[in-house]
Formats: sequence, structure tokens, C-alpha cells
Amino acid sequence: TRVVALGWGDAEAALALGVQPVGASDWLAFGDAADGVGPWAQGLYDQAPEIIGTLEPSYEAIAALEPDVILDTKSSGDQDRYDRLSSIAPTTAPDAGAPAEPAAEGPAAEAEAPAQPAGDPNEAIDLGPVLALWPAVLEALKSSSRVAHTLAEGAVPISRSARMLTLAHPDKVRMGILRGTKGHLELLRLAVLDVLRLDVEVDLVLDPGRAGASEPAGAPEPVERAPAPEEPSGPSPRERAAAAVAEEQATQVAPEADVVSDDDDDVDDSGLSGLALVQRELGGTVMTEYDNG
Repeated sequence: TRVVALGWGDAEAALALGVQPVGASDWLAFGDAADGVGPWAQGLYDQAPEIIGTLEPSYEAIAALEPDVILDTKSSGDQDRYDRLSSIAPTTAPDAGAPAEPAAEGPAAEAEAPAQPAGDPNEAIDLGPVLALWPAVLEALKSSSRVAHTLAEGAVPISRSARMLTLAHPDKVRMGILRGTKGHLELLRLAVLDVLRLDVEVDLVLDPGRAGASEPAGAPEPVERAPAPEEPSGPSPRERAAAAVAEEQATQVAPEADVVSDDDDDVDDSGLSGLALVQRELGGTVMTEYDNG
């Protein structure tokens, strides 16, 4: 019998029953070297299976394996996915009325998972068991996708019913990305399914404790101002400038008063000018003359 195991943990379940899938999905990214299974199931394959995608499997690759049956018991439960797989081979799909099987090993195996309740599907249910195992859910998500884990980090359960698990998220941006990305939100739902054994939808709300949080309003602290510089004693800059201008004007001589005194010994009345004056005053001698005219 040729079996393709696509759901979370389906390959390990088949191996435990002595069936070796020819194809399997590696939900927790154990890698090709580990045949896509956890350490509790490694070494059970005689021949490595072909690794198939998780949320978006290659239907062509599955068909090429010519399976007799397809195991898809821990997956999204999407109707279109089921229809396409069923067209290839008989397919086992998630049963909405039955709880999922627990993980083979891991932190959840050491604690009792919350039971799937009966009764009103919208009735609130005690969160105690969910909160106790929530760190294990986030660890399982981290093993599956570090990106999805980063987006969900800090989210905590705040309410639970038979159909819905509501988480409070502390960051509006990361919450928006997680809610808007179906693949990452589905990985979170599958982590809840695997660890808590709860087949529920997951919803996110902004953490009420941090929504709209801001610094409390109050009077602003007074700003300490630098002391004003001391006023210098004496005249102001304007007064000093005016005095300087008046002094300069007082030393200037009007053109009509600027005449040579008759008894000025420095007055040159020889009538010499130009070259003759230079020769007399400086003792120069003409060597050569050039006509530039």
C-alpha cells in the first residue's frame, strides 16, 4: 500500500503502525536528513519519503507518487484541499466532531491537555489548562515557522469556547499581519490542535491592557530657562555707536575749508611734476624711455 501522509504527525502515526509513507509533509521542519519526522520516529524509514509542502502541497507531486491512500487528518480541513486530494486517492480528512490525537512526544506529553467540551459551543470554558500549556503551543509554533512565532509572540489566551480560542495580542502591527496572513494563522491553529488537542478557530484582539495605552496626562514639567545675561554698565551699544559717528564727523574738514596755508613749509611751489618731481625727490635717473603711445 502506497501512503502519502500530509497532516501534522500523520507520517509518525503511519510509521508506528509499520507503514512507510512514500511521501510526507515536514510540519516542524525536522529536515530531509531526519526524513521529516521527529527524533522519536527517526530510523523507521527504509527509504526516505518525498517531502511534500504543508499548507500549499504540490498536488502534481502527490499524484506522481501514485498513492493508494492519503492521510490528511491534522491539516487545515479546507474543503478545496480535501476535494483535490480526494481526486487523486481516497483521503482521510480532519473530523470536526472528534478531538485530534496528542503529540507523540514533547512538553505537552507531560501535562494533561484540556478536554474537548460538549454542550453549548459558545459557552465560555475554563482557561486554566490552556494557559498552563500555552508556552508549549508557542514552542511548537516556533519549530514550525519562526516568522509565525515572531508574529504571535506575546499573545495570550483570554477566552475559550468549544469553537473559538481568543488571544490578546500586545502589538497592533504584528497582530494585523498575523490575522491577515492565512498561512501563519493556520500554523498557530495547528499548534493549538497538536499541543492542546483543541480543534478550534483562533481569533486575535488587541491586548485590553495595552490598547490605547499612553502616558497619563498631567502638567508638563517646567522648563528650566538659562538666566538672563546681566546688563553691562555704561552706555548702551546704540549710544556708543552714535558717539563714534559724532567723533568721526568732528574730525572731518569741509572741502571749502581744505586750503593750503601760506606759511606751510611743506608746500611745494616749484611747479615740478611728473618725471622731474620724481627725479628731484627720489634721486632717480632716466635710463631708457619707451613710447607706449
